[in-house]
Amino acid sequence: SSGINAEYGDEGNNIMRAGDIQDFMPAPYENEIKARLANNGALPPDLSLITIAREGGSDYLFALLNGYEDLPAGAAEPGEGQAYNPYFHGYYIGMAQQIYNESVDYEDGTIPYASQIAKDVCEYLAWTSHPYMDESKLYGMKALATTQWSLVLHQLTQ
Repeated sequence: SSGINAEYGDEGNNIMRAGDIQDFMPAPYENEIKARLANNGALPPDLSLITIAREGGSDYLFALLNGYEDLPAGAAEPGEGQAYNPYFHGYYIGMAQQIYNESVDYEDGTIPYASQIAKDVCEYLAWTSHPYMDESKLYGMKALATTQWSLVLHQLTQ
């Protein structure tokens, strides 16, 4: 069974409980050293804010995920554990291509092209950057509707 360590018992031991949509995503590595060892010495970024931390936001991320290419003629060979990606600043990225055609299955029958998978990943990461955006928009629409009705009532009473 999967769960998260979110609570502590009377003796200070972790208690596993089911995850909740309000929970933060747990870190994939226990510490920075293990993260660097698993990623060719590079510390992976916190992706929960990546779409607002990079110029171009989701569009940049989409291009990056789909931008892996063969090395152009005359270009320097990438270092060990690096790949060529013209959308990455410096062209050599320490992350191998992660998304391929048909690497996931969609329950609704959507054809799993790499571009569709990358778009879904980008939309999810955009949501993690602004998890309360839908709620904020709803409050904004309620405020506009209330203001509009107030103006109508004000006009009718004059």
